[in-house]
Amino acid sequence: WIQKQFASWMKKEDEVQSLFLKELINATKRDKDDPNGHLTIREAESIIVQILLAGNDSSASTMGSAVAELARKPDMQIFLRENPDRIPDFIEEVLRLESPFNGHFRKVKKEEGITLHGQHLPKGTRVMLLWGSGNRDEGYWKNPEEFSIERENRRSHLSFGSGIHSCLGQKLARLEVKVVLEELLKRTQNIEIGQTSGKLKYLNSTFVRSLEKLPLRLSIKQK
Repeated sequence: WIQKQFASWMKKEDEVQSLFLKELINATKRDKDDPNGHLTIREAESIIVQILLAGNDSSASTMGSAVAELARKPDMQIFLRENPDRIPDFIEEVLRLESPFNGHFRKVKKEEGITLHGQHLPKGTRVMLLWGSGNRDEGYWKNPEEFSIERENRRSHLSFGSGIHSCLGQKLARLEVKVVLEELLKRTQNIEIGQTSGKLKYLNSTFVRSLEKLPLRLSIKQK
């Protein structure tokens, strides 16, 4: 579908309203040595797919993890209802402990390779960066397994990547989760995990950290 749609946009470029799509189309027409950047059609299509999928999964997974964390912590519910300005801090700690993506593959590009923790990785080596593991690194985080919204470095987690690989939709993702939690806390008196046969189960995936389902029992606030 993306291939057909992108081909259609390229044929009707004058009708395309999105500046983002216009830039993708322009990039496919540039020479490979153009300083403004060149993309193959395949690369442009891949960027669109990445944005569509990443934007859906990351927000939905974080919402589920955040609500599950609230349901396990009644004292936190009370605190956030009384201090809604701390909801963003709560979200950062959820992102740290329950990164919506466990990690992603990267490839060593330097001719001489690189050395990490004494291990030499030659050019072409495929590496999986485990963000979920980095977010629990005891060499960086104090009491990494403890949930605390008081961490001074709470926004230093790797859940949205870093540097040139930072997620371009991270501000929108944070806003989406914030609005959901604000409304949920505003309209309820209590949130509990509903009936379940055991621990909450996560999707069997190398990349995604997402709950299969989240049964809830809500006490609705009376008007």
